[in-house]
Amino acid sequence: MAERAPQRIVITEQDLARIVEELEALEGLAQAIRQDIAILTTSINELKAARNLVKMLADGQKLEDSYAAIGGGIFLKVKVDTAEKILVRVGSQYVVEMSPNSALDFIDKKIKELEDVKSRLELRLAETLRRVEYLRQLLAVIYSSAAEAKRAEAKGEAKA
Repeated sequence: MAERAPQRIVITEQDLARIVEELEALEGLAQAIRQDIAILTTSINELKAARNLVKMLADGQKLEDSYAAIGGGIFLKVKVDTAEKILVRVGSQYVVEMSPNSALDFIDKKIKELEDVKSRLELRLAETLRRVEYLRQLLAVIYSSAAEAKRAEAKGEAKA
């Protein structure tokens, strides 16, 4: 079997600039995805905490020493003996009165939706980070090869 000579690949400055540009764009995308995942995680955790309180109310438990948000970062200390109806935000400007059990169903569906979106984002982040790593390795090889070629060229000139 004949041994193959190493192939020579020529990369122009424009090619190099495109690789660096793509790397920077992907790093920015990865950061944006991380931020979206953090926001989703916060929302999921808040819904789970709300679910726990609604579950207590659905089971007939009283809530003592609880706080209710009234807007603008202001809270009121409240005591809830019974909760036949709960107000649930179902859209940006819409609130619906629901029974605790209906509210639990709504919260469970919302948590599932957000967890599904979060899972898709985590997959996209992993794919983006794989591409980032590939481009970093490619650039390292390119820079290393260029440095090696310059050293070889310098040695050739020194001998002449």
